[in-house]
Amino acid sequence: MARHLRLCAVVFAATAALLASLDLASGRAGPASKKIALVVGINKYHHGGLGELQFAEADARDLADLLQKAGYEFTLLTGDKATLPAIRAELVRLRKLPGADGLFLVALAGHGMQPADAQEAYFIPYDADQRVLKPDEKDKFPWDEKTLLPLSEVLGHLQASSAGARALLVDACRNDPSSGRGRGVGTGLKFADLPKNTAVLLSCSENQRADEDKAWGGGHGAFFYQVLEGLKGQAVDKRGRVTANRLYEHLNDTVPDEVAKVIQAKQKPFQFISGDVDLGIDPKATETVQDLPKTLTVKLGDGVEMELVLLNAKGNAEFQMGAPKDDKDALDAEKPQHKVTLTKPFYLGKYHVTRGQFAAFVKATGYKTEAETGDGAGGYNEKGDYVNSKDFSWKKTGFRQTDEHPVVNVSWNDAKRFCRWLAEDADVQRQLKAKAGDRKMTVRLPSEAEWEYACRAGTTTAYFFGDDPKKLGDYAWYWDNSDHRTHRVGEKGKPNPWGLHDMHGNAFQWCEDYYDKEFYANSPLKDPLNLQKNDEDRRVLRGGSLVCPLRRCRAAYRYDGEASTRHIAIGFRVAFRPD
Repeated sequence: MARHLRLCAVVFAATAALLASLDLASGRAGPASKKIALVVGINKYHHGGLGELQFAEADARDLADLLQKAGYEFTLLTGDKATLPAIRAELVRLRKLPGADGLFLVALAGHGMQPADAQEAYFIPYDADQRVLKPDEKDKFPWDEKTLLPLSEVLGHLQASSAGARALLVDACRNDPSSGRGRGVGTGLKFADLPKNTAVLLSCSENQRADEDKAWGGGHGAFFYQVLEGLKGQAVDKRGRVTANRLYEHLNDTVPDEVAKVIQAKQKPFQFISGDVDLGIDPKATETVQDLPKTLTVKLGDGVEMELVLLNAKGNAEFQMGAPKDDKDALDAEKPQHKVTLTKPFYLGKYHVTRGQFAAFVKATGYKTEAETGDGAGGYNEKGDYVNSKDFSWKKTGFRQTDEHPVVNVSWNDAKRFCRWLAEDADVQRQLKAKAGDRKMTVRLPSEAEWEYACRAGTTTAYFFGDDPKKLGDYAWYWDNSDHRTHRVGEKGKPNPWGLHDMHGNAFQWCEDYYDKEFYANSPLKDPLNLQKNDEDRRVLRGGSLVCPLRRCRAAYRYDGEASTRHIAIGFRVAFRPD
């Protein structure tokens, strides 16, 4: 069996000293109105002197996905995005978020260092560098501390936040050849010294390594794999909560045995916990859902309804995502084609969200779109020219629209606010629970993988109806037949095999993911969702549109736009995921 090692987490006496000095509010921490997190994972570093890890980024991505389902506001930084300036900027931004009075969670997976006899531990960002040593300094610590992230700095940000509870998870490996096999955290900390509502969970104890292997969930560190399993339900207490104490009990029960069995080594997680820190995770969100109705109809008020179709009813559906090598119309961003497994059922809107449905949302909330509060959007002026103007928004596009047309000129941010309304509206949630077995629904945009799975509907061809683009006009509104305007949803009358209309053409559809043209090269095999923030805040668009030629309406075609983008060719549809 191939063996991949991640050395022990490096949090030590300085951590204990800082924790003891924190002046935090006393009392018990519980679920919060706003939970925030920073999740970092790094496999391969800029500097060649740092060994490449295998699964630190998988740990981070899977944790981020779980936090999203639990309602966290978070940032995920992996690979070359996890630079020291980026990590520091997000720590500052997150701790200053207004209303973030719940849990502030920081999770770090990658390399770590502790200079010999030093009182500081470091997490190593992607861009860490070595210092230039003189001949008589060959025994000195070779890494430039200015390019490393002190863990005391992380704890300082946790302290400075307004959060009612704080948690730090560290699965960091050492690459410090001068110190031998590796030192973990010291065990001399007294619980009485800890401030209330603080939890630090470390991957191993003194003089131990932290391991990673394919045996754990297809590729994870032993520590983070069991963190994930615990948060999914194996660490739930009698009150249905996952607390830091209960999670540590789960880690202590599982990690040593798993590492002994798979790696034939010792690894015992270590903890600093003070207070009853509720991690704010509902394990029911990860359960497999059975016996769901095949369709849902949700009443939004004033006679307006939304229809949704159940997909992947049994879970664990597999399909080939992306374009094959021999597809001459495909862009590089659509390759390589790769097998994806979607593990959970979900509902997807039968149609685009319509103007009538969006109007019901605006009436209920008073929401103003980014076009209305900013510099407008696109549309056709009196001369028939397409222009950007403050006169245009979802209400006005320069061509006739009814309540049955897809709502357009809405940004990704606007679409997410619509989803939030559905998720928070008590009447909507009551309807969903009554129709779906008393289960709460997570409402969001579909992931890019969910969207393509839904579009293909079990097919493997360029379009769900086959490979002949000449038939597209029977199913879709695109450049040649749209008159460069949107059309009523479902007007073509020919849905895909799963009953979804306008999956090709009419209006582009926002997806949940950040856009990365190289994401497919390293895409997770299960439930891929790119939450890696990019510099321009660009999000995925799928489906083609009224302004697209044939080849840009294929099932595999990928496009993108900034989260604030508004255009007459961009709309969205929603996904409901049973918890």
